[in-house]
Amino acid sequence: MIQPEMPPVLQEFERHRHTTDKLARQVLKQIGKDTGRRYPDALNDFRGQDYDTTLAFWVAIEKLQPGKFNQVEYCHGCRAFHLWLDTSSGD
Repeated sequence: MIQPEMPPVLQEFERHRHTTDKLARQVLKQIGKDTGRRYPDALNDFRGQDYDTTLAFWVAIEKLQPGKFNQVEYCHGCRAFHLWLDTSSGD
């Protein structure tokens, strides 16, 4: 069954619920532990698009939630992450 596209207002609401923030932060905390860094350092590296941190993030996300997410954004106003699956990118 094909689900209809969510109206833009609902898409914006859904994005600001940040239901995946906890998952993203748990993964970044684990990356920090695994690499001998503090969580704030792993978080800053991820936000700064550090290649190794970003790769480790997506490997961990895929392991925990296979095929469920392929995009992430950080909402500075809410100070929270939002993960989602973008099916239009061909991934």
